[in-house]
Amino acid sequence: MVNFDDMNRKMTNTEFKSLDRYDNGDIKDLAVAQIFMTEGQRGKVSEDDFSRLDDNDEEMRCLMAEFI
Repeated sequence: MVNFDDMNRKMTNTEFKSLDRYDNGDIKDLAVAQIFMTEGQRGKVSEDDFSRLDDNDEEMRCLMAEFI
């Protein structure tokens, strides 16, 4: 399990592989893990997780646009 509380860097591939996952392979705490993932790791997620990443990215873009 990866401890994100004190993390201030992108996660390693070993940490990425050790993320808690559901039986179908989807990442449990994707919204938290997302900001620490590298582009290469983002490319290795399931289709469901990719869709969730895309939704989270869009929501963040909208929130950021509200503050500009």
